[in-house]
Amino acid sequence: MLDLLNSFIEIIGKQNDLLEQIIKLSEDKRQAIVLGQVQELDSMVHKEGILGQELEKLESARFVLQMEIAENLGMPVTELNAGEIRRVTAEQYPQLATSLNEHLTTLEKLIGKLRSSIQENNELLKMSLDYIEEMYYLLSPEDNPGLYSDKGAADIPGKRLQLIDKKA
Repeated sequence: MLDLLNSFIEIIGKQNDLLEQIIKLSEDKRQAIVLGQVQELDSMVHKEGILGQELEKLESARFVLQMEIAENLGMPVTELNAGEIRRVTAEQYPQLATSLNEHLTTLEKLIGKLRSSIQENNELLKMSLDYIEEMYYLLSPEDNPGLYSDKGAADIPGKRLQLIDKKA
């Protein structure tokens, strides 16, 4: 059981390292989004995918260890959450409790930071796409002849106003 817990802690540490790399990449992506560096952004997304695959492998290994720990404790794996592993470790293996707590606390913080970073990047991307769409509609001619009523509204309902009008 001691070896299982040591391996569990080691895997969580590796997951934390990968999450830190992903967060750094996410922050770099934010800069690329703001600066409109599409090629750099594409490269970063590719790197992020590779790191995500590595994280998946570690998560699978962690879950296998969690199943083995649950089996040793005689409980279903669905009941063995982080809090329960902390409790068991503190009671039966106090020499590992501090390390486990530090790794799990770091993991929780990193996941929160990554969620926040992803949300910010998504909002920036949405704003960029909205801006591009608006510029497209302002600058590209459509079938709308660019004729407006006396109140300034487009003669064709549902069409946007254009920056450049066409002459009839």
